[in-house]
Amino acid sequence: MLSQHMSQKHYGVVRVMNTLGAGAVTGLEAGSAVMSYEATAIAQQYFPDCIIAVTNHHVVGAQPRVMLNFHWNATPFPASVFKVSPQNDLALLHIDTRAPEFVLANEGKHIDLVRGSDNFTPTRNRDLTKVLAVGFPLGTAHQTISKGYITAIETMENNVVFYHDCLINPGNSGGALLHEGRLIGINTAIMNPGTTVSIAKPYETVLSLFNYIKPEIQHPDMPPEAFRQLLGMYHVHAEPDELFQRWSDVKCDCGGKNRHPPKFSDWFNEHAKDRQDAHALVQTVLSHLAESPEKIDELCAAGWAVEPTRAQPSIMRPEQIVFNEHFDVTPTHAFYDSLLEKYNALGVVITNVQPHENLTEGELLVGVDGRQLDTFGNFKDNGMPYFTAFKTRPDTEVTLLIANEEGKREVKYTYTRLTELPLIHSQGLTPFERAQMVKIGGVIVTQMNAEMAKQHPQYLKPPMNNKVVGMVVQVDPLCPEWNVQRIAPGFLLTRVNGAELEGSLTEAVQDAKYVTFEGNGKLINKLC
Repeated sequence: MLSQHMSQKHYGVVRVMNTLGAGAVTGLEAGSAVMSYEATAIAQQYFPDCIIAVTNHHVVGAQPRVMLNFHWNATPFPASVFKVSPQNDLALLHIDTRAPEFVLANEGKHIDLVRGSDNFTPTRNRDLTKVLAVGFPLGTAHQTISKGYITAIETMENNVVFYHDCLINPGNSGGALLHEGRLIGINTAIMNPGTTVSIAKPYETVLSLFNYIKPEIQHPDMPPEAFRQLLGMYHVHAEPDELFQRWSDVKCDCGGKNRHPPKFSDWFNEHAKDRQDAHALVQTVLSHLAESPEKIDELCAAGWAVEPTRAQPSIMRPEQIVFNEHFDVTPTHAFYDSLLEKYNALGVVITNVQPHENLTEGELLVGVDGRQLDTFGNFKDNGMPYFTAFKTRPDTEVTLLIANEEGKREVKYTYTRLTELPLIHSQGLTPFERAQMVKIGGVIVTQMNAEMAKQHPQYLKPPMNNKVVGMVVQVDPLCPEWNVQRIAPGFLLTRVNGAELEGSLTEAVQDAKYVTFEGNGKLINKLC
């Protein structure tokens, strides 16, 4: 039964604090997060002393690290942003339970994680599904709990969402929607502020991301946890393999032995793993390996002693979970469209087929895996949209039943994750390379990434998401590009010599006679 004790707080729902601005505190109380039992069980295969928490992508933004706190005290503890799914507006956070900040904040309490619900279609029952919304509204010092019902299942931007009437506010984003004490959704938005139409991502959508918890960036010489700790301090733009090889080439004359140091992984385990005070040492070693490997001998002779310095931020960014776009469907009318006469079947018209899909526009989608669709594209057995058959089980083959005037046939179909991300998303996959910065007059331009593209959402979907597009990130206030042409940060560099950019940003502007900027609804051609 649903607990009606509204004073009952939830250990596993925490506040997220995030400085969203570059260097400025602009969003400390960013939202909420839910510590997931199922996600943690998977992640502990790789990181034994961790908790995985789920929140919204818009809560963490482009930040690689955030701070959290429990409901019973304001003591902050760190979490790294481990994975993000921009299409689902979801993110997974990694919490190290051995971190002294976590130990202090937890106060020795039992770690009580939130389990997921198996009620994936809550509105199909006659009785409305009772729920609790748990989170940290902005401006409040406490965790709040409100009760209500899931009132509808809706489709927004090709994703299923729950409508419910629990009162939530900004800051509840990423918090828990609970049914009988189990996670049934992640609160995400409000339909109209001031109303009681609240929106949550279904737990089934969250669950579909857990297949991708395994860390993608690994190294054969280091266990996942040790390599994760190294990457958390990794501040140089060089591949680890390259630095490890330079380490192997170094000869240390410590004690007159003139020998090679131990393998880097062995040295890291001895001097840095699980040590909170090792940040300065590791970053000094990485800097020497990147710039002056011979200085490693001096460090070795000094007993690996370094002056305490302020830690530099890691260059690593969260791993991205991005899926291929999929086909749409158009509703039909059984009689007006003569479905039974033409196709001997009811269904919906396949529309907007993507280049990677083996489908034909204009044919009829009748069912998936033996489940029949109605003429609006919803399954007759549970009322859910057609795409839930494959989007909740990515990288799993399903069988589409297709009809045309010649008859019916089965088509094998898999909703796949992108293995090679388009340019707008791909920079997170190449963190060891420096981002390209191009100076044009008094303007500095870099390749647009997914976070920048939020200002220009047309670049988040194909084919625009694979274009070479520059964004102005800095302008000299004394330059004519600003004083005369009013080119400002956020403007786009879209053409060179009248043609779209090709190759890389640096290559595209090499022989430029003029370049085209777009911003504030106008085009500006600048001579080079």
